[in-house]
Amino acid sequence: MKRILYLYRDSPFARFIQDDRAILSTRYQVDDVHMQGDLQTFRRLLVAAARADLVYFWWGDLTGTAGLALAQLFRKPSVMITGGYDVADVPSIRYGLRYHPWRKYLPQLNLHFATEIIANAEFSRAQVLRDFGVPPEKVHFIPHGLDPNAITPGDTPKERRVLTCSLVTEEYIPYKGLDTFVRAAALLPDVPFIHTGPHKEAKAIARLKAMAPPNVEFRGFLSEAELIEEMRRATVYCQLSAHEGFGLALAEAMLAGATPVVTKEAAIPEVAGPVAEYVRYGDAEGTAQALRRALDAPRGEAARARIVNEFPLTRRAQGVLQVVERCLA
Repeated sequence: MKRILYLYRDSPFARFIQDDRAILSTRYQVDDVHMQGDLQTFRRLLVAAARADLVYFWWGDLTGTAGLALAQLFRKPSVMITGGYDVADVPSIRYGLRYHPWRKYLPQLNLHFATEIIANAEFSRAQVLRDFGVPPEKVHFIPHGLDPNAITPGDTPKERRVLTCSLVTEEYIPYKGLDTFVRAAALLPDVPFIHTGPHKEAKAIARLKAMAPPNVEFRGFLSEAELIEEMRRATVYCQLSAHEGFGLALAEAMLAGATPVVTKEAAIPEVAGPVAEYVRYGDAEGTAQALRRALDAPRGEAARARIVNEFPLTRRAQGVLQVVERCLA
């Protein structure tokens, strides 16, 4: 059985990290390396790269560059996943690796030398082709997939409440539209607004709480089961971001029967489709109006049906395995 070095920096519990690892494990021996920057991890990485038949890495930043360098050193093919911060370009908030003084050169390097590239959204694929000059035949659009049996509406009655999920950092406040979220909440004082996600920076959560009216509750980190329960309870899920390379939390909330209220930025419309209420990024008043419409006329069944039909996990699995087989041929 051939071996794959599976390299990433994100949390090993992230849904997308788990999904691709499980897909690859159906046909290959997978050496999982969670990049943490310590000497022990670097030793494991060297050993895994030396015995691997292929290097599969997430994103075109430092971790991806390390994986690509080892693939080149040991003359192994590589598959790069792209579509997030590595290729994003949001000038209004200077979001994207291209705004870093020296790491901005890493995505170009990774995209050029990776054997094959998987983009999680058509938006990202088009951006890679347009901005980085990568040959189109090596960039494959394969969206994330979701298991409809893993997230269901359940028996929990829907409540007239609004949910959003994200980390809380200074950068994420404008990136995820959290300032718009709390300003919209002030315009709907009778509606509970729930934010879930780790508070990574004390200063950022303090600033966000100072902006928020009394009807906003910050739950912090929740377990997967707790988060799914919140998605089941919420009538509306907000994705007010300036950029999303896909919007996996949005898709999960839609599976749980939440009606999406979203911006039209980046790949968000690919996920939300015609089911959503759309708002302009940063428009609190327009967001409040859209939230009111979604609360008054929810479309939870249609939201779930869209994710079930458009983003099955089998589609992701088939696409990923085809790309890997092409690399190893």
